[in-house]
Amino acid sequence: MESSPNTTGFFSRAALLALAFVVAACAAPGRAWAIDPEGPEVKELIDKGLKFLETKTDRRLGGKCLIALAFIKAGQPNHARVDEALAACRQEVGKPINRLDVYSNGLALIFLSEARGRGDSNLLGQYLDKLYERQKPHGGWGYHDKQTGDTSQTQYGALGLWEAHQANRRIDPDAAMRMAHWLVATQDPSGTWGYQGAVSESSGRVAQSGVSVTMASAAMGSLLIAADMFGVLNPIYFDSVDSDAVEPLDGDSGGSESAELPSALRPRDAGGAASRQAPPLSSRGLAVARIYQSLEDGANWMENNYKIDADTYDNYYLYALERYKSFEELLNGEDDPEPHWYNDGYQKLLGSVRADGSWSESCGVAVDTAFAVLFLLRSTKKSIRATIGEGALVSGRGLPSDVSKARLSRGQVVAERAAVKLNDFIGMIDRDETPSGYADGGVSLVEGEVDAETADRLAELLRTGSPEARLAAAGLLGRTGDLARAPDLIYALTDPDRRVVLAARDALRMLSRRIGGFGLPNDFNENQRRQAIASWTRWSESVSPGTASAAR
Repeated sequence: MESSPNTTGFFSRAALLALAFVVAACAAPGRAWAIDPEGPEVKELIDKGLKFLETKTDRRLGGKCLIALAFIKAGQPNHARVDEALAACRQEVGKPINRLDVYSNGLALIFLSEARGRGDSNLLGQYLDKLYERQKPHGGWGYHDKQTGDTSQTQYGALGLWEAHQANRRIDPDAAMRMAHWLVATQDPSGTWGYQGAVSESSGRVAQSGVSVTMASAAMGSLLIAADMFGVLNPIYFDSVDSDAVEPLDGDSGGSESAELPSALRPRDAGGAASRQAPPLSSRGLAVARIYQSLEDGANWMENNYKIDADTYDNYYLYALERYKSFEELLNGEDDPEPHWYNDGYQKLLGSVRADGSWSESCGVAVDTAFAVLFLLRSTKKSIRATIGEGALVSGRGLPSDVSKARLSRGQVVAERAAVKLNDFIGMIDRDETPSGYADGGVSLVEGEVDAETADRLAELLRTGSPEARLAAAGLLGRTGDLARAPDLIYALTDPDRRVVLAARDALRMLSRRIGGFGLPNDFNENQRRQAIASWTRWSESVSPGTASAAR
């Protein structure tokens, strides 16, 4: 086998690795301490906030519903504030759409869906109809007297649709699809979103105004919600399929959407968890590839611009951030009990809580307090777990690595793979007979696991193998699920073969369950490569301190 050359572009592999070691040495030794919704410190803040909300309410329907939702999520579905919100929903439902704002409409839907054990099914349906009536022709929601869609308001329309869908209400697929397409069409070229969306009339993007982490969180959460309702966040992989039985992405042509999956399909096991998730909406006509690209670009923007201080409407932002991150966890198939953004939010709320247990920023003291409590409770994560089952959150969801080879069937993404036994595959690597298509997800490995000995062999191939062997080894190491293999893949980022670098990048994304990774583009330059190595090294040190030296 040929050995790897010693240089790559303007930087030698030795220099790039030296950079990684310096970054690892300088990196902080992980978070000082962790926090979670069940911890005593968090529960104390939650209890103080709820005690305050027992004495304060809000005059707006949306505010009443938000406060009631906080009590429901805290396990108090029969609280007086829930009764108050139910009475307000019955009283306000007759208002004309120019008197019922989208925030209140969406929050009423969310609340009634969560309180369906006590609520009125007909009432929920009435608010759903009003939401449809308020939707703009382009698909977004906004102020009654404006033509533009409003990213801030659209997020409550999105969550309202999702909650109603999970409550087994029949949802109009066109309404959800137009919302998703509006979000794609109003994405800024940088990957974020603005406040009042300027719609692009082509496949290109137009500059947006009022961009912020708050709007990015609102839009990303809404787009992930739409994708989840259409079932396109959960690819089904199979060994062979009749091409006439599935339809191309974006619904341009193909077979019947309602056809049963062919018997040859063998879906991945999601862990056997009981699921009460509603069946996906019809996805015919859905621009799936563009949605995937928007999610990728949005995740990259948030990765590069994340901050816990929104500068204005901070608690409102925290509620949007928790929603976005909860659906992102669903997409990535992860269940991190101590995410850094949650710790950041807790610290912020701890520092801003008032003596009476309230928070006050811009939305009104009762509403700001409800936002804080819902963030601390991980309210969206609770809703997701209630619908898909406790164990299904880590069921291997994610975006197909090659959208061009994916198809839609019954609202699910299916991607064809060739089945190869693991032992045979390793032998192929040794003989330089790696099957084509492995690096982009085109091969399904069966009958075997990557044990420690095999992983060591693959790590060796990353250093001494031929380009094709290094390419395959990088892809396979990413499927081990072993974070201790991250340094080997960081080493592979220094490879002179750009295909190996991209395979290692994708493998690190898979291993870390980060959709956007650290932003290394397909056409990366040496500076971007160097930045990615530094970022991945810092990440590796944060999850497994002391492992960076393994890349030597």
